[in-house]
Amino acid sequence: MDLADIKLSMGLLDDEFQRAYEKAFTLGAAEAFVITGLTDMGFTVWRDLTLGNRQRFLKVFELAVARDRKRTIKTVEFYQRSYIICLLIPTQKR
Repeated sequence: MDLADIKLSMGLLDDEFQRAYEKAFTLGAAEAFVITGLTDMGFTVWRDLTLGNRQRFLKVFELAVARDRKRTIKTVEFYQRSYIICLLIPTQKR
């Protein structure tokens, strides 16, 4: 995840960034800091993610909602995507 974060900070969203994002998901999806990091990254570069990484982002986002809903709500509010979290909280009224 560190490599993906460095590449993002440099604006280099190339194949190496995509592989790093994928690898971070594959190896670290059980780690809280990876979940939050990939969620933030995914919102930042959604349009630049490969289709596979977009699918990974949605899975990690769902994990983020389940693990730390309050922090995730703050994240989606920051990116002005509050409607997305509603789709992942089935007990809440839309």
